[in-house]
Amino acid sequence: GPAGELCGRVDALCRAAAPHLPPGGPVATALTAVRLRLAEPGLRIAVGGRMNAGKSTLVNALLGRRLAATGATECTTLVAWFRAGVQNRLEVRRTDGRRYHVPGRPGGGIPRDVTLLGSTREEIEEIVVETAGGRDPHRPWTLVDTPGMDTLSGLDAVALRALGAADALLYVMPHPGAGDAEALEALRRQAHDRMTALNVVGVLSRVDELGDGTGDPWPRAHRVAATYTARLTGLLSRVVPVAGLLAQTALGEEFTEADAALLGRLATAPREDLGRALYSPHEFLRWPDGPLDETGRARVMDLLGCYGIGAAVQAVHTLGDPGARALLAALREASGVDALVDEIRRRFVAAADRLRAA
Repeated sequence: GPAGELCGRVDALCRAAAPHLPPGGPVATALTAVRLRLAEPGLRIAVGGRMNAGKSTLVNALLGRRLAATGATECTTLVAWFRAGVQNRLEVRRTDGRRYHVPGRPGGGIPRDVTLLGSTREEIEEIVVETAGGRDPHRPWTLVDTPGMDTLSGLDAVALRALGAADALLYVMPHPGAGDAEALEALRRQAHDRMTALNVVGVLSRVDELGDGTGDPWPRAHRVAATYTARLTGLLSRVVPVAGLLAQTALGEEFTEADAALLGRLATAPREDLGRALYSPHEFLRWPDGPLDETGRARVMDLLGCYGIGAAVQAVHTLGDPGARALLAALREASGVDALVDEIRRRFVAAADRLRAA
């Protein structure tokens, strides 16, 4: 919260210095901005990474709702701040300094079509998404979803300012490689060394796509995460593996008893047939003699992906006829997201006073 000892001392210094400065000058303005920032409750955690890394899916998982735009739309190229509010609404902050609100969608979140925001993509600096309700209104952080880096130096000034204004960073990588070390180095340089190994956690975001995409992905995921934790020492504290799509559904509000019933029907299929169908999304969606119709197959694929469907059917076999709540608990465990939430609480939330004072 705002009342940490270090934050209190920084605020007192700003307050004591203010009378000695020319009013309205650059230093006085900067100190006022610091005090406003310290008055905000909670941490600002940025989510960054390269293009199509799964950033927005991870943001949705951590928010517990599908609020961030996913897939290749113009809205995924915007900086978006997500914070709790008293109503669902969007604040559009334009590059010319003008700010205005647009009504939120039912359930909140960002529209897929940028024209619904009332300005063109080029005219928008960033958007602030306020949502009412939700499962965790006291979540001790604001999340910042940043556009992907399509080249190593490809973050524009707006995204860099957002990263510079954050207290900590989740760096998302689906298939880590040499480019990620360079990208993290570039981020650190451009964030003026505020991003250190102490406030950066890596996320291996699509564990189900490692290897050939079949079988249990977790042994390999833990090996890859450990390898890259070692390789990126000095740039981040740890790499945590997560099945992003599964986490988004397991922590979200979309999965219903009707979806649990679809998975119950799927569990009646012979295991060999289901295994063959789950070889790829394409195979599953065109599985003509399976127990689900085309709409049902598309629904569970959208929610869970191939790995998640397999994990859900396994849970149905293990638990009998479990219902939505028990299935969601099993899927949450299969997603690995709790290890990431623990890491955020241990690395970031527990150090909030130091990170925010910095």
